[in-house]
Amino acid sequence: MSGMRAFTSGEWNRMGDVRYDVEGYDRSARCIQNFLVHTFGGLMRRPGSEHMCLVNSDEYCVNGDYACGRVRLMGMDVSDERRYMVVFGGGFVEVRRLDGSLAARLESPWTEQDLPDLRWVQCNDVVWVVCGRVAPQRLERHGDTDWRLVVMEFDRSPREFAISKDGEVWVQRDADGFMLGSDRHLFRSEEFGTSLLYTQHMPEKVVVAQTHAALTSTDNPPVAVPDLAAAGTIIPAGQELWTLSGDVRTTWTCFKQYHGRTDYKGSKSLADYPEFFFPGWVVSRFGSGYNSMKEWWDSSGKGPQRAFICHEGPWTLKTYGNADQRWQGEFQLMGMDAEGESLNPLKFEVLHKFWSWDGDYRNYEFSGTCERPTRLQLRVMKYKPAAAVWGSHELRLNAWDYEAEGVVAGVGNYEEEVWGKVLELDGERLLLAGKAHSRCYVYDRVNGGGRGVGVERDGGCGWVGGCVLNDGRVFLTSGGARCCVLDVESGEESEVLLEGVGDDYFGDAVLMDDGCVLLTPYLTTAFYVYDPAVGSLVKVAHSGLAVGSGNYRRAAVVDGGRVLLCAAKNGVACAVYDPAAKSLAACTTTGDKKAVWHVTPLRDGRAVLLGGPSAADVADGAYATGQVYLYEAGKVGLKINALLGPSGCVERDDGCVVVLCWGLSGWSELVWDLEETTTRAFGVTADGYWPKKWKWCGWRNGGMDMVNYLSGAVGRGIEQSWTAANMEGMKWRVLRLSYKTYGGAGLPYDRAVTDVWSRGMFGGGNGWPSAVAMHQGRLWLAGTAANPQTVWGSVVDDYANFRIGDSDDDAIQVTLAAKDSHRIVWMESVNDLLIGSTAQIWRLSGGEGGVVTPDFCRASVQLRVGSSRVDAEATDGGCVFVQRGGLRVKELGYSFEADGYRAADTTTFAEHVGGPGGFVGLAVQRVPEVRIWGVRADGGLAVLTYNAEQRVCAWTRQVLGGGGNVLSVAVMDGVDADEIWMAVDHDGQVCLERIVEGCGVFRDGWERNGYTGMPYESVLVTNGLAFERGAGVKSGSVSVRARFVASVAAGVRAGFCGQLTELSKSRGGVLDGWHDLTVPGVWSDELVFELRCAGDGDVRFLGMDVQFSK
Repeated sequence: MSGMRAFTSGEWNRMGDVRYDVEGYDRSARCIQNFLVHTFGGLMRRPGSEHMCLVNSDEYCVNGDYACGRVRLMGMDVSDERRYMVVFGGGFVEVRRLDGSLAARLESPWTEQDLPDLRWVQCNDVVWVVCGRVAPQRLERHGDTDWRLVVMEFDRSPREFAISKDGEVWVQRDADGFMLGSDRHLFRSEEFGTSLLYTQHMPEKVVVAQTHAALTSTDNPPVAVPDLAAAGTIIPAGQELWTLSGDVRTTWTCFKQYHGRTDYKGSKSLADYPEFFFPGWVVSRFGSGYNSMKEWWDSSGKGPQRAFICHEGPWTLKTYGNADQRWQGEFQLMGMDAEGESLNPLKFEVLHKFWSWDGDYRNYEFSGTCERPTRLQLRVMKYKPAAAVWGSHELRLNAWDYEAEGVVAGVGNYEEEVWGKVLELDGERLLLAGKAHSRCYVYDRVNGGGRGVGVERDGGCGWVGGCVLNDGRVFLTSGGARCCVLDVESGEESEVLLEGVGDDYFGDAVLMDDGCVLLTPYLTTAFYVYDPAVGSLVKVAHSGLAVGSGNYRRAAVVDGGRVLLCAAKNGVACAVYDPAAKSLAACTTTGDKKAVWHVTPLRDGRAVLLGGPSAADVADGAYATGQVYLYEAGKVGLKINALLGPSGCVERDDGCVVVLCWGLSGWSELVWDLEETTTRAFGVTADGYWPKKWKWCGWRNGGMDMVNYLSGAVGRGIEQSWTAANMEGMKWRVLRLSYKTYGGAGLPYDRAVTDVWSRGMFGGGNGWPSAVAMHQGRLWLAGTAANPQTVWGSVVDDYANFRIGDSDDDAIQVTLAAKDSHRIVWMESVNDLLIGSTAQIWRLSGGEGGVVTPDFCRASVQLRVGSSRVDAEATDGGCVFVQRGGLRVKELGYSFEADGYRAADTTTFAEHVGGPGGFVGLAVQRVPEVRIWGVRADGGLAVLTYNAEQRVCAWTRQVLGGGGNVLSVAVMDGVDADEIWMAVDHDGQVCLERIVEGCGVFRDGWERNGYTGMPYESVLVTNGLAFERGAGVKSGSVSVRARFVASVAAGVRAGFCGQLTELSKSRGGVLDGWHDLTVPGVWSDELVFELRCAGDGDVRFLGMDVQFSK
């Protein structure tokens, strides 16, 4: 076949070598390497890659080791002037400017294993990032060098649709604010870290007025206005006052303390002092136990919050009175915007005014609607003191709900040790070994949530001690012969039988330097050493040491690998076990010998001991006074005496020790300088050292462990994660509340109960979203472990609010109606929201105009072939994604004929370009041409030039000069062409390199400081040239001409079947125009054309003119 040959079909699989009959064969090639295909079918030599920086820069590498493992790249365009390349790595995020300089480096919660599952979407200066294992994060740009990675906080998180539950929950105030809980076992340990919505349906009738008799019968009745000019006049905040005009009293209330000596300004009228007094008495009282404003005000110290009620919606106000009980007075129903922060009583406006006087007795019934959240308040403005009653005033709030949302943070049983041991598995996770609890639980202390592991036992696990072995598994002890080794990754338990122990009770297990485990006695009378490698158990001789029942419990590895054994009773000396000599010896003790509540080993081999009365000597929940001891070289010395409630401690980087104490004022911390043996500071824990460093501490009652999570979740809405002591029934600690009532009005009652509540759908055992998108002004999240095919859309332009409602702008929740529960792995916003799961591709469309609303939201299957874990990339009107299996890349585009999306397989004849492991990443270049850059699992790179209208679908392969594996690729908008950024692994060092068309350099890894980079070879090997439709040509003559344009590369060679010659350049050293090629005298249908160039310079090859005759 004669005619022009170009390469709009790109590189073909060798399986198609003999498919002369297939359209596109004559426009394809066997090999196209380090060339890019132009839309017209010509080839351009790929520009060289410029070295920008090392990912793990000098500031962060350790001992010259720049290795950082696998990374992923994301281009972030803030504006034409501000563009950044974001590097996600295992445990870190780097933000690079376009010159490669470092703008910021942040710690991250993602491991290297999480990176393939990262999904992100950008909106202005914020990037939302999800991965399915940890809570969604927000990467925020506050300035060129001010970047922050924070956990996404939900104003209203997605949840179950509220339904009546089989079991009531309650909300009540406590010392820490609010407690949400139940008197029944309604909650599971897997729900730690989830949120919960509580809805309290209020009674239709809420009595908000009190009688005059009730007010005057209190200890703090209203009083006449004193002399404002007198220097000794002091009117406290909350005092109700009255002035007399005839037989009618006019009422006032003081809301800021008035002092005649300093505040009098010449007038004796209260109206001239609006900064101190407001007209009226507030007779609306919400909650019990408060009879007068002063009594209430003095006890709360927070202003008149309970003197109003917050409401949105219809209300009715009705008064009652008859001939025998005629009420006299003037009242006002007041209102103020509940979304405002100010509680100034002068901000209230009159909604309705009503009265009843002599000769004009009347009752009223008013109705109205609060269109916005409003604080409502009823005030009496005037009254006659001779009147027996005021009548009854009733405010009816129709369909008023109280809602509270909190994070599940604590659970326990009264007088039970829920957790027998808490172990730190690594820098992010804890193991809570269940004692009274039915199973063990792995908790993610950075992001919240986690999972149950091990065997579930209805009567409780009974674990009381344990340690983390060298291989990462956990050894747990219970009592007697029942111990186990727990694999926290798989959740499998391997039972360990300790023969000869009987039913005695071990206190704890300590991992020693040789990998063996020392078992401390509690109810038993001997120490044992267990070797997990061989399963042997050896009793330790303790000659001269009294090892009675209950004498020892806690232990820690100290100087020289020895083990400090801590006494559990008063009068018992601590001891030291030497594993080398296999001997026990008592410690010398200075001061009283006290039971040790907690021990913390220090970096220098010493240890801090917190001690005090034995557990049996302290009433449960009582405040106990303890002491602080220091262990050093076999001696235990008293350092701090009479300290209230020492509960745990941690060593600071400067060598000081912070002791956490629990006392009458709550948690506090003491900073102790070990070298100077002085106390540096003591105060209430707020923003000090402790919240910035996590450590678990012991509890004195029965040696129970308590987790005080005062650090890792700071800024994430959690202040204290678990309190396993003194839990009254099953409770959930509510640490973050949002109200429909607005303005922080709080509970209408001290304790409110409801059976209408629902669990959150994120966190805890539910998992976190694995896909994210921005579509039609909503933030979309999808694909948790518990709800793999559910999609959540936020309120329009309110990305943290997922509140379901009736408005078109309210949040949306959709579950795909699929046969199998395959997890959603990506979402892309085009004309519709495209959703990819591992089994199907879906389209989420709306009603008129395509707008998605709660009422018009339709999910339909577009393709019944699943996607791989690789994130999809948007194109014009569609997207490209990697099919399940990783080898095929498909382009999803809208079809008007089908009124839906159809997929075109771009790799039908080029399945080989994905390499042996398939594609692991995609990026879309749009300027100057649409190209899809694909990263392969083996570190290779493939590029697709794609134009469906012009039938261009051309894959090429790219091989970097000097070797190197491509880990990730991203596209950044450029001036004349998009820039291609790559993360390249060179023997363990990860570099950022970029390809910019028009740079004029054709070496990889070149630098602007003079390094020229490594050469690479560009190769073209065509399919067979001589053929007719359906059959190869066996004889005849052929002439071939090649067309070049402005090619300046040195050493361009061309030929047939491996016989290549260097092409001569025209005047000026440019390869340009037509070149006649010499065809071998003997040829067949396997005649192929080859073009190779390994020198510097560009090559632009437009195609060939092949003329054949028989």
